[in-house]
Amino acid sequence: MRVSFKRIITILTCLYGCKMMLRFIMVSHSNIGEGFSSEIGLKRELETLITKLEIKKLLKTDRDNSQSALKINNNTQGNGKISRDNDVPAKNPGVKRSYFVGENKPDDILQMKRPEYLENYKNPCWREKVQDGDILRCMPYFRVIGVDKCGTTDLWYRLSKHPDIVRPKAVMGKETHWWSWRRFGFDIWVRNKPIRHFDWYIHHFDPPSLKIEQHTIFRDDTAYHPLITGEGSPTEFWDFTGWNLIPQNENRTPSNAITTPHCLHHLTPDLKSIVLVRNPTERAYSDYLFLDQFRPIANLSAAGFHRDVIKSIEMLKICITAKSLQYCLYSKDLHMKMPVRLIPGMYDLFLSKWLQVFPPNQILVLRNEEYSKEIPKHLQAVFKFLQISPVSDKELARIAGLPRVFEKTPRAKSVGPMLGQTRNILNEFYKPYNQMLSSRLKDNGYLWNS
Repeated sequence: MRVSFKRIITILTCLYGCKMMLRFIMVSHSNIGEGFSSEIGLKRELETLITKLEIKKLLKTDRDNSQSALKINNNTQGNGKISRDNDVPAKNPGVKRSYFVGENKPDDILQMKRPEYLENYKNPCWREKVQDGDILRCMPYFRVIGVDKCGTTDLWYRLSKHPDIVRPKAVMGKETHWWSWRRFGFDIWVRNKPIRHFDWYIHHFDPPSLKIEQHTIFRDDTAYHPLITGEGSPTEFWDFTGWNLIPQNENRTPSNAITTPHCLHHLTPDLKSIVLVRNPTERAYSDYLFLDQFRPIANLSAAGFHRDVIKSIEMLKICITAKSLQYCLYSKDLHMKMPVRLIPGMYDLFLSKWLQVFPPNQILVLRNEEYSKEIPKHLQAVFKFLQISPVSDKELARIAGLPRVFEKTPRAKSVGPMLGQTRNILNEFYKPYNQMLSSRLKDNGYLWNS
């Protein structure tokens, strides 16, 4: 018999209530101080258990969706079409799908008229006419744009515990990958998925839009809606491989191409973006171990990683010699063929593109190594950056003390650390890009001792 997640939470809550009743009876006949202390401990145990169940549910959803998205239909006679179409959010009954319906080409974002955002909403929201009236639509107020395997899921999970933040209906409660993949018909190793249009994307934010609309406070007798929503697709920061499908790039080269930052700025010029990075050498290995679960043939080993690193660096060098660095960074073919995703760790090359479009005060860069050591401090920094209400010290400690998300699987742990010679090769490869990032941010921590 399958039991739903909500049912499990309900059962646990009921059990907790029963235990509290028994605790109350026991406390009435014993030391009150000791009983109160035990009650707090029991409550914390329940919170930790519920958190672990939430995380397991998120991870399972993410794993199922990712595996399904990469599954090839064996009945397509080798044409490579994707067999799954389950990643479409539920349609909102009565809502007219008014954006680029039926077109078999990516949306021309820069030709879209920016919505007239409502002044009494903190989040960028607008009214859209439908058959029987109108409905509130919302775009993300902020984005955790990257980078993969740098702790973005952990950060997002903690941010979502803030009472002012409402999660979208998306993978892990944060990811649509629309701006980097879905609108072009891309996925991690394929480019033949159905093209998703803006109406598909914006429906992910219907549930938070409803909550944002329902939550009202009054400022000088004027109704105000303070809640915000966001998105956390970690490929947005670095995956610009759909650049040549953007109409305005018809006569452009990768060096001066219109990319994701331009498109986002066109619709949400006040957008706040958060970038979480880590030592790119460690990131590459973690990413390699993580992606193994989606490969058709599992063959994890430190020696295999070493061979694939050498192969990937060589592939990149050949591409740069034949074309240019910028071309290779944006090449979908190269991204699909390289066995190790080295490109996401070349952080400064992508951060510079974002800073050409958005001012520095709208982009917050954090280092995972420091975030992991001082989670409360970094959460406060993010809350301040987002200009949302601070939480109490007690609540901050609770959020910071939640279990970490995305710990290594037993299988990945069994592979062990990368080989020393592999680390040296990667350190040398990333050294110039780390120096560029350190210089830009004026922080030697981004050298990672390289």
